[in-house]
Amino acid sequence: MIKNLTLGLLATLVLFLFGQCGDAGETNLAGGTGMGNPPTGNVNISIVASSPTPALLKPAALVKSTQSDSLVVRDANGTDFIIKSISVIIRKLFFQIESEDYCEQEPEHDCEYLLEGPFINDLLSGSSVPSLKGVSLPAALFHEVELNFDSLETEDSLYASFPALQGNSILMKGYFSYKGKIDRAFSIHLTVVEELEFEGKENLIIQPDSSLSWKVDLNAGNWFQNIEITNCLDNGELMLDSNGNLLLNNPKECNELNTRLKTNILNSGSIKESEEEEEEEEEEKKEEEETLELETSEH
Repeated sequence: MIKNLTLGLLATLVLFLFGQCGDAGETNLAGGTGMGNPPTGNVNISIVASSPTPALLKPAALVKSTQSDSLVVRDANGTDFIIKSISVIIRKLFFQIESEDYCEQEPEHDCEYLLEGPFINDLLSGSSVPSLKGVSLPAALFHEVELNFDSLETEDSLYASFPALQGNSILMKGYFSYKGKIDRAFSIHLTVVEELEFEGKENLIIQPDSSLSWKVDLNAGNWFQNIEITNCLDNGELMLDSNGNLLLNNPKECNELNTRLKTNILNSGSIKESEEEEEEEEEEKKEEEETLELETSEH
């Protein structure tokens, strides 16, 4: 059975083993003895959003106005939205071991581990409150990781510290260009009570006494791909406020904008170990440099 963990803002993250699964004997756990609690390793968990490099999306004049701490996303009408901040509430994180010997000798124990928040995640920096660094997990092969998105509620210990997130699951802010004004502010509040599962797609292995990083990457490049925000502003389905800015709170207008945006965000995720992530980032950087060199030579 899973025992819930109570976490405060300044509390130390402690991960408990929910049930001891198995009698004496061999186990598939890396470095395991088959008796008692298995050896553990430490994992730094980050949840981040990424997007294609602005240089590949945008005119050179606008590229200069963006910074490395921004995300660039484009709606279905070709308007670029510069995201300057994005926060997500994760209520719980589940981890499940892939090991028949370890988990099925005593079926009443499901070898599932729980971190209970809520956790306030900054998707630009990858930081979290409370921190998700140095999480202790058994040395094993994990076949499923699950993130539970939820809203920040009054009973949560973090509620008073994050007023902008009260009652919300996702909050993104930034600016965009519309009708001659290039720095119109926008903010989008979404309430999401959904699960994001990574099951059987990645082999996440922890070795005894190891220290590694797992990164949940939400690819923001396609978040607005089927959303016609610009057209909806043109036809009056969406309205700017008195200051000429766009403020959206779970918007059902614009062909169920909120539902499609939630779906796009939840479908954009992947999880990677640090070494795999670094290799892919190096390959992406090389491709971007080659593309920029080609564009420069053409001019």
